[in-house]
Amino acid sequence: MSRIRQFAFFNCTGLTTVKLPESITVIPHAVFDGCKKLTDVTIPGTVTVIDAYAFSGCKALKDMTLPESVIHIGDYAFYDCTGLKSVTLPEGLETIGIYAFQDCKMLEAVTIPASVRKIDFHAFGSCCKLTEIKFCGDAPELGLTATPFFGVKATAYYPNGNPTWTEEVMQNYGGNITWVTYESDKPGCADGHTFEQYVTP
Repeated sequence: MSRIRQFAFFNCTGLTTVKLPESITVIPHAVFDGCKKLTDVTIPGTVTVIDAYAFSGCKALKDMTLPESVIHIGDYAFYDCTGLKSVTLPEGLETIGIYAFQDCKMLEAVTIPASVRKIDFHAFGSCCKLTEIKFCGDAPELGLTATPFFGVKATAYYPNGNPTWTEEVMQNYGGNITWVTYESDKPGCADGHTFEQYVTP
Protein backbone atom coordinates (compact mmCIF):
# COMPACT_ATOMS: atom_id res chain seq x y z
CA MET A 1 0.00 0.00 0.00
CA SER A 2 1.54 3.31 -1.11
CA ARG A 3 -1.39 5.61 -0.41
CA ILE A 4 -4.64 5.89 1.52
CA ARG A 5 -7.67 7.59 0.02
CA GLN A 6 -9.09 10.79 1.44
CA PHE A 7 -11.94 10.21 3.92
CA ALA A 8 -11.05 6.48 3.99
CA PHE A 9 -11.95 6.10 7.69
CA PHE A 10 -14.12 9.21 8.05
CA ASN A 11 -16.43 8.95 11.07
CA CYS A 12 -15.39 5.38 11.92
CA THR A 13 -16.57 5.93 15.47
CA GLY A 14 -15.52 2.48 16.71
CA LEU A 15 -11.91 2.73 15.51
CA THR A 16 -9.49 2.81 18.46
CA THR A 17 -6.01 1.93 17.14
CA VAL A 18 -4.16 2.68 13.91
CA LYS A 19 -0.70 1.59 12.76
CA LEU A 20 0.10 3.20 9.44
CA PRO A 21 2.37 1.36 6.97
CA GLU A 22 5.88 2.57 6.21
CA SER A 23 5.03 2.75 2.52
CA ILE A 24 2.98 5.96 2.84
CA THR A 25 4.32 9.52 2.75
CA VAL A 26 1.07 11.49 3.20
CA ILE A 27 -1.71 11.13 5.73
CA PRO A 28 -4.51 12.36 3.48
CA HIS A 29 -7.35 14.82 3.83
CA ALA A 30 -9.89 13.94 6.55
CA VAL A 31 -8.80 10.30 6.57
CA PHE A 32 -9.57 9.87 10.30
CA ASP A 33 -11.85 12.88 10.73
CA GLY A 34 -14.50 12.19 13.36
CA CYS A 35 -12.97 8.95 14.70
CA LYS A 36 -14.04 9.87 18.21
CA LYS A 37 -12.69 6.76 19.97
CA LEU A 38 -9.26 6.72 18.30
CA THR A 39 -6.66 6.66 21.10
CA ASP A 40 -3.50 5.16 19.61
CA VAL A 41 -1.85 6.18 16.33
CA THR A 42 1.54 5.03 15.05
CA ILE A 43 2.92 7.26 12.30
CA PRO A 44 5.93 5.86 10.41
CA GLY A 45 9.10 7.81 9.68
CA THR A 46 8.21 7.95 5.99
CA VAL A 47 5.36 10.45 6.42
CA THR A 48 6.19 14.01 5.37
CA VAL A 49 2.71 15.58 5.26
CA ILE A 50 -0.27 15.41 7.59
CA ASP A 51 -3.00 16.82 5.39
CA ALA A 52 -5.99 19.00 6.26
CA TYR A 53 -8.53 17.58 8.72
CA ALA A 54 -6.53 14.31 8.95
CA PHE A 55 -7.31 13.80 12.66
CA SER A 56 -9.93 16.49 13.18
CA GLY A 57 -12.45 15.60 15.87
CA CYS A 58 -10.44 12.66 17.23
CA LYS A 59 -11.51 13.54 20.72
CA ALA A 60 -9.98 10.52 22.49
CA LEU A 61 -6.40 11.19 21.33
CA LYS A 62 -4.29 12.12 24.33
CA ASP A 63 -0.67 12.10 23.11
CA MET A 64 0.86 12.53 19.66
CA THR A 65 4.51 12.19 18.76
CA LEU A 66 5.19 13.10 15.15
CA PRO A 67 8.21 11.54 13.42
CA GLU A 68 11.16 13.64 12.29
CA SER A 69 10.12 13.15 8.68
CA VAL A 70 7.03 15.38 9.00
CA ILE A 71 7.56 18.80 7.40
CA HIS A 72 3.96 20.05 7.10
CA ILE A 73 0.88 19.93 9.33
CA GLY A 74 -2.18 20.89 7.30
CA ASP A 75 -5.14 23.14 8.04
CA TYR A 76 -7.43 21.79 10.79
CA ALA A 77 -5.25 18.65 11.01
CA PHE A 78 -5.89 18.19 14.76
CA TYR A 79 -8.80 20.60 15.10
CA ASP A 80 -11.15 19.85 17.99
CA CYS A 81 -9.03 17.03 19.43
CA THR A 82 -10.40 18.00 22.80
CA GLY A 83 -8.59 15.26 24.75
CA LEU A 84 -5.12 15.94 23.36
CA LYS A 85 -2.82 16.76 26.29
CA SER A 86 0.59 16.68 24.62
CA VAL A 87 2.06 16.81 21.14
CA THR A 88 5.71 16.45 20.16
CA LEU A 89 6.58 18.45 17.05
CA PRO A 90 9.71 17.24 15.25
CA GLU A 91 12.83 19.17 14.34
CA GLY A 92 12.44 19.43 10.59
CA LEU A 93 8.83 20.58 10.71
CA GLU A 94 8.44 23.68 8.53
CA THR A 95 4.79 24.77 8.46
CA ILE A 96 1.72 24.58 10.70
CA GLY A 97 -1.57 25.32 8.95
CA ILE A 98 -4.58 27.39 9.96
CA TYR A 99 -6.57 26.03 12.92
CA ALA A 100 -4.20 23.03 13.01
CA PHE A 101 -4.63 22.57 16.78
CA GLN A 102 -7.58 24.89 17.36
CA ASP A 103 -9.79 23.87 20.29
CA CYS A 104 -7.36 21.28 21.67
CA LYS A 105 -8.67 22.27 25.06
CA MET A 106 -6.49 19.92 27.14
CA LEU A 107 -3.16 20.80 25.49
CA GLU A 108 -0.85 22.12 28.20
CA ALA A 109 2.48 22.91 26.52
CA VAL A 110 4.04 23.03 23.09
CA THR A 111 7.60 23.35 21.80
CA ILE A 112 8.06 24.97 18.39
CA PRO A 113 11.22 23.58 16.75
CA ALA A 114 13.79 25.92 15.20
CA SER A 115 12.94 24.50 11.77
CA VAL A 116 9.40 25.94 11.81
CA ARG A 117 9.27 28.88 9.42
CA LYS A 118 5.51 29.54 9.34
CA ILE A 119 2.63 29.26 11.82
CA ASP A 120 -0.73 30.12 10.35
CA PHE A 121 -3.92 31.78 11.60
CA HIS A 122 -5.31 30.44 14.92
CA ALA A 123 -3.05 27.39 14.69
CA PHE A 124 -3.32 26.97 18.47
CA GLY A 125 -6.40 29.12 18.98
CA SER A 126 -8.62 28.57 22.02
CA CYS A 127 -6.30 25.99 23.58
CA CYS A 128 -7.52 27.12 26.96
CA LYS A 129 -5.13 25.00 29.09
CA LEU A 130 -2.03 25.89 27.09
CA THR A 131 0.25 27.67 29.56
CA GLU A 132 3.76 27.12 28.18
CA ILE A 133 5.11 27.78 24.68
CA LYS A 134 8.77 27.26 23.80
CA PHE A 135 10.33 28.66 20.63
CA CYS A 136 13.65 27.10 19.71
CA GLY A 137 14.76 29.46 16.95
CA ASP A 138 13.84 32.47 14.84
CA ALA A 139 10.36 33.95 14.99
CA PRO A 140 8.26 32.02 12.45
CA GLU A 141 6.41 33.89 9.74
CA LEU A 142 2.74 34.40 10.57
CA GLY A 143 0.05 33.76 7.98
CA LEU A 144 -3.15 35.64 7.18
CA THR A 145 -3.99 37.99 10.05
CA ALA A 146 -1.61 36.24 12.45
CA THR A 147 -2.82 35.52 16.04
CA PRO A 148 -1.91 31.80 16.10
CA PHE A 149 -2.44 31.79 19.89
CA PHE A 150 -5.80 33.57 19.92
CA GLY A 151 -7.59 32.99 23.21
CA VAL A 152 -4.50 31.56 24.94
CA LYS A 153 -3.02 32.77 28.22
CA ALA A 154 0.54 31.47 28.47
CA THR A 155 4.22 32.12 29.05
CA ALA A 156 6.29 31.99 25.86
CA TYR A 157 10.05 31.45 25.92
CA TYR A 158 12.25 32.67 23.07
CA PRO A 159 16.05 32.79 22.50
CA ASN A 160 17.82 35.70 24.12
CA GLY A 161 19.54 38.01 21.63
CA ASN A 162 17.67 36.71 18.60
CA PRO A 163 16.88 39.82 16.49
CA THR A 164 13.84 38.28 14.81
CA TRP A 165 11.91 38.47 18.07
CA THR A 166 10.73 42.08 18.09
CA GLU A 167 7.96 43.62 20.15
CA GLU A 168 5.85 44.01 17.02
CA VAL A 169 6.26 40.35 16.13
CA MET A 170 5.28 39.25 19.63
CA GLN A 171 2.11 41.35 19.55
CA ASN A 172 1.02 39.58 16.37
CA TYR A 173 0.93 36.20 18.06
CA GLY A 174 -2.35 37.03 19.77
CA GLY A 175 -3.63 35.85 23.11
CA ASN A 176 -2.42 36.97 26.51
CA ILE A 177 1.24 36.01 26.27
CA THR A 178 4.01 36.77 28.77
CA TRP A 179 7.29 36.75 26.83
CA VAL A 180 10.46 35.53 28.55
CA THR A 181 13.96 35.09 27.12
CA TYR A 182 16.22 32.12 27.70
CA GLU A 183 19.88 31.45 26.93
CA SER A 184 19.87 29.63 23.60
CA ASP A 185 23.41 28.24 23.98
CA LYS A 186 22.18 26.00 26.80
CA PRO A 187 20.00 22.89 26.41
CA GLY A 188 16.27 23.17 26.77
CA CYS A 189 14.33 22.85 23.53
CA ALA A 190 14.34 19.22 22.66
CA ASP A 191 16.19 17.37 25.37
CA GLY A 192 13.72 17.40 28.23
CA HIS A 193 15.30 20.22 30.24
CA THR A 194 12.92 22.86 31.49
CA PHE A 195 13.26 26.38 30.16
CA GLU A 196 12.85 27.86 33.61
CA GLN A 197 16.45 26.81 34.41
CA TYR A 198 17.77 29.01 31.63
CA VAL A 199 15.61 32.09 31.84
CA THR A 200 17.62 35.27 31.32
CA PRO A 201 17.80 37.28 34.56
